[in-house]
Amino acid sequence: MKKIKTNYLLIIAILIIELLFSFTLFPSNHCSDIYNLFVEGYKNYAINWFVPSGRTIAAIVLNIFDLLKINIDTYVFIMKLFALLFANISIFIFTKLSFEKLKPDTSIFSKIICFIAILLVFFNKATYEFFYYAESGVMWLGVLLTVLAIKTYLKNNSFKNYLISFLLLFGAMNCYQSVILIFIPIVLFFKILEEKSFKSFVITLFKTSLLILINLLLGYVLIKILSNYYNSYGYNKVQFSIDFEAIWEILQRIIKQDIIQVKPNFFLLIFNLSSILVALIIPKKYYTKDKLLSVFTLIALIFISLLQVLAITSLTGFYMCYRAEYVYLILPGIVLLFLNLYTDILNTKLIKIIPFIIGISILIYNISLANYSTKVHRYTRQEDFKEGKIIAKLVNEYQSKNNIKLKKLIYCLDYGYEFTHPEVDNYDEGSFRIFASRWVLPNAINYFCNTNLTGELDQYSHGDYFDARDWDDFSEEQIVFVGDTMYLCIY
Repeated sequence: MKKIKTNYLLIIAILIIELLFSFTLFPSNHCSDIYNLFVEGYKNYAINWFVPSGRTIAAIVLNIFDLLKINIDTYVFIMKLFALLFANISIFIFTKLSFEKLKPDTSIFSKIICFIAILLVFFNKATYEFFYYAESGVMWLGVLLTVLAIKTYLKNNSFKNYLISFLLLFGAMNCYQSVILIFIPIVLFFKILEEKSFKSFVITLFKTSLLILINLLLGYVLIKILSNYYNSYGYNKVQFSIDFEAIWEILQRIIKQDIIQVKPNFFLLIFNLSSILVALIIPKKYYTKDKLLSVFTLIALIFISLLQVLAITSLTGFYMCYRAEYVYLILPGIVLLFLNLYTDILNTKLIKIIPFIIGISILIYNISLANYSTKVHRYTRQEDFKEGKIIAKLVNEYQSKNNIKLKKLIYCLDYGYEFTHPEVDNYDEGSFRIFASRWVLPNAINYFCNTNLTGELDQYSHGDYFDARDWDDFSEEQIVFVGDTMYLCIY
């Protein structure tokens, strides 16, 4: 009876924090990609966007909604409800697993710290971006399937469990590829704490890496088969080829943009490294397990996570975004779980409260960051609608005055082109302008202008019409009409 009551309290706690993290996204907030869905419809969007990017389950879900004749706004709302449900179940399962494996001591601080650390694995900038997407429920289903794969893998070393884990990961990958990358560091973390041997670390790393690699290879084969069958064009087809120059560029971008310029990531990196330093300087007599192996594992997890981000972005053609960095952004939660084990052993109230303060601070920070991102997102969408109405007015006036139907859109980038508004101090999917997002621009124009233009990027049209201009805001001068073609310069 007591166990059932604890489970209910746990579910309620998860739900409350989850709603604090995501409730602001419910009033029809979405990223720019939804305009492709609005214009192309369920079936075409599934074939041309989800099939070539390896999100087969998301494509199936779209076809189900198309079959049921459910409108897109309702689809988005239902997906967000499913996202909350799958997030809740994922956290609940992972919490039970963590308490079973880590066995925190009886103090209330240890249990709360453990729970906060678990929440940090699931509530961060990566998972917040999941909520922006119309298919958010499918993305969170991928997280849930990955958590189930972790739980199954850790049961025992049997072929049956390996096979079930593999199938769960395959399902997760076909929801969203980057979510399966958390499998390796989390399994390693639990395995090494349990078995405490370098040999176990190497074997576990090999087995988990093999499961992920085979999944990616099979996923690539499935993409090729389905893309050829449906003749999918796709904005970003998965290439699955090794490009060392691209890897180096991505690494530089991670260091420059995603660590140095993005304050949250820089803060988390410092936290991770300083935690390792703390673990190293604690006298060995206070730590009964193999401290050096545990610290080595923690350092290895940071590098393994970073390597996976490099691999998934270079092999699949993903551009750097928080969603692709999910495996890196879970590390503060893993590190906090690790620190909690140390403070359990030291068993002093003063030291126990330190990870509690750190954990609750990061969690509050993540929630406040999510809410700030939502404010920026709403501002961006308001500006998008203003620009959309102006563009629609110019298009309608030109077509009426000249009795002509526009057929083509040729667009270029101005000298200081940016995804976001100049005054926006935020860089995630929610702050990307729809008329600056090249993967959605033609359909955004078609949506607002009720046209059927084919879009083409032309880097050389500056000299013809825009004379290498550099705008800081939207201007009618950025649009030129010639015959049945609309030329647009993106600021």
